[in-house]
Amino acid sequence: MHYAAALLSSILFYFSSPAFSTQYIVFISLIPFFLSLNRSKSYKKVFIYGLIFGASLAALNCMPLYGAMTLSYGKGRIFSFLILLITVLTPLSLIYGLFSLIYKFFHKSKFGFHILIPPSMWIIFDYFMEHSGIFIPWTFPGYSLVNTLMIQPADITGIYGISFMIVLINSLAASVSPSQRTDTLKKAVLAAVITVSATSYGLYRFAQTRGQYSDQKPIKVIIVQGNFTTEERWNSSSSALRYMKYIELTKNNAHDAGIVLWPETVLNSSDRINYEVIRDVTSFLSPSTFFIAGGTRKNREGKSYNSIFLSRGSNLLHFYDKHILFPYSESSYAGLTAGSFFDSPEFFQSGKGRSCWNGEDLNFGFSICFESVYPSYIRKSVKEGATLLINTANDSWFPGEIEPRLHLYRNMARAVEQRKYLIRASNTGISAIITPLGQTIAIADEGERAVLKGSVLSVTGKSFYGLTGDLIVIIGTVIMVFAALRAVLQWE
Repeated sequence: MHYAAALLSSILFYFSSPAFSTQYIVFISLIPFFLSLNRSKSYKKVFIYGLIFGASLAALNCMPLYGAMTLSYGKGRIFSFLILLITVLTPLSLIYGLFSLIYKFFHKSKFGFHILIPPSMWIIFDYFMEHSGIFIPWTFPGYSLVNTLMIQPADITGIYGISFMIVLINSLAASVSPSQRTDTLKKAVLAAVITVSATSYGLYRFAQTRGQYSDQKPIKVIIVQGNFTTEERWNSSSSALRYMKYIELTKNNAHDAGIVLWPETVLNSSDRINYEVIRDVTSFLSPSTFFIAGGTRKNREGKSYNSIFLSRGSNLLHFYDKHILFPYSESSYAGLTAGSFFDSPEFFQSGKGRSCWNGEDLNFGFSICFESVYPSYIRKSVKEGATLLINTANDSWFPGEIEPRLHLYRNMARAVEQRKYLIRASNTGISAIITPLGQTIAIADEGERAVLKGSVLSVTGKSFYGLTGDLIVIIGTVIMVFAALRAVLQWE
């Protein structure tokens, strides 16, 4: 029974994504899992419950990766399964198994336990997943609410604060006892106060933001989504046709644009050809227009970088090299790589420079593809002065999967956290212009050849989260330290 409860929780948690329009399920998704932990007296069993929860959640999230490896990279099914077993399923299973053991160690039926310990533990584990280098921080509960008013407090607490709220409500619900009516009423009131407060703050932010930047001059943006498959993008024999199509779409739409954005690794030929394409494009753009394009480049030693090129007029102003490389496909994982795909490099070097470029009238904060799922990395670019966030991406590895939409939701959360406009160009979608409220004011869906047009603003101020960082994680850590000290003193 309890094994099935852990499995049920992972399924509910996975399907609480906005991609399924069932995001509010997240507020009940962890109840079966917590019930199984609350009712078991065996450390061995709670560890197994955690393994089941983590393994099934990992398996559901691995489906797009498995498809990319077998279909796009042409790897065998057994080999792909073993790689994902080693790199994703096993680590995620173990971390939730460890979570369950610690939960059991601290577990008490008291009211205070359920409002402090489980949510504190959860965000500490999520924070570890972001910073350990072992995990991809993809499965945070807070992302379920990106399309709701309750995401807005992320400008204070970051995505971790939204996750804290969600786990707290689940923990309270799992501790309800029909025989304790007064205690149940207290928990219901607290849950209602939390959700109403988060929603009210969301309404306040929408009302406050309306007309807030009316004194600023809008910057016109066009995003070109060429919609070429992975095979077309990395096949050098068809690169000329691909460049011509991007140039044509740009030339026909960029008459008065302030920024022109192309997706990740569009320019993936030799450095000489890449620079020739940049010169061709900037020759018909206004001298004041920023041209930003994803591409590859090589240093003097011939090492490859996944980069963003920034040009204005005839000047190549800056290139940004991707810092956080995707394991296995862009960098080796335990000595293994996926190898080259058509004419792609077998692996890339990690960039070392700043993620922010500071200009006279506009500061760009750059990220490439899944770097945007790291809250602290985007915050770092804002600390360096970014007033507009740029994300180039390639989700063509996942045709027909929900991964591109999930990736978009992470970018929406970053815009809310930093209260910045974010413009995102993806090779096959989803490209978007996202407001500081996390709304998409222009969007090109997956599999669509499109040119997005819209306006953004350079926002100079910083949100509370942008200034203070993950304060909620520090608070959660302090709570856990005090809980551990109390447990030690009780032993004595």
